[in-house]
Amino acid sequence: LAPLADIWTVLVDLDEEETARRIRSDGIDILVECTGHMAGNRMLVLARKPAPVQVSFPLYPNTTGLDAVDYRIMDPYFGPPGAEALHSEILVRLPDAHVCYTPGRDSPEPPARPPFLETGRFTLGCFNNYAKVRDPVVQLWARILKALPESRLVLKWSGLGEEQPEWVYERFAKAGAPVERIETLGFQKNQYDAYLGIDVTLDPFPANGGTTSCDSLWMGVPVVTLTGATPFSRVGLCHLSNLGLEELVARSPEEYEAIVVGLARDPGRLERLRLGLRQRMAASPLTDGRRYTLNLEAAYRTMWRRWCRGEQRQPWPGSAA
Repeated sequence: LAPLADIWTVLVDLDEEETARRIRSDGIDILVECTGHMAGNRMLVLARKPAPVQVSFPLYPNTTGLDAVDYRIMDPYFGPPGAEALHSEILVRLPDAHVCYTPGRDSPEPPARPPFLETGRFTLGCFNNYAKVRDPVVQLWARILKALPESRLVLKWSGLGEEQPEWVYERFAKAGAPVERIETLGFQKNQYDAYLGIDVTLDPFPANGGTTSCDSLWMGVPVVTLTGATPFSRVGLCHLSNLGLEELVARSPEEYEAIVVGLARDPGRLERLRLGLRQRMAASPLTDGRRYTLNLEAAYRTMWRRWCRGEQRQPWPGSAA
């Protein structure tokens, strides 16, 4: 990003007071934070209100809880009606999606047919941060493996492939899963290659996948998701709705299992879903950087105009009061 900026300032060695002073001296009108309460955050800088308009970008999975932060970027799926009750910020819903995906140039072409038609093994995959694989996820995936005797599960995350992570297998064994059909992979230089052998991607819950789900869809691998009430349990809903694939969105664990089992038992349907999935992604708002940028710029312009008119704490146009 540095070459694209008119001014690039490194603030990491400055304390909160000096950082806020620098932001004020640079005349920043709209300050966007991306860390929330994660490690290394600068919440105490935001609390000093160094910019007239302050915005939370949704990389952190919750509200900042600070009155000093005016807005939070959302979308109609990520922030459904009523989400205001969970946020201190005014919610700004972009028309399509709260984020945009740029595929890597090193992504190989997706296979022409589902891999299991060649291998005879129906391969489920999840390449998310393993911290998202909570006990209810393990229990549901164990049920799916038992319902599909010909299936296997591939888990990929940095650290899982350095040595046999027995603790992973023990969790699945405790849930009754056939652990001999579970494979773990670690870091790979090309993030896309492992998708070449995956038939269907399983989205964890309640913290859904983000970039990994987009990688999967770009590689022609359908993602089955379980949507919930909190924003980060609705990321999969956002992705799939923008692709017109709401049929892959479950509202209950039972429906999630039924969708996955149904795809495994209907090769024709799965093949049709996969066919042209990359082209569908390429034509969707999820990968339309120009469209996303125009929507985001329009939101920032509206925020600034509202501040100039003294309306920054009024409900956002089109939102419930």
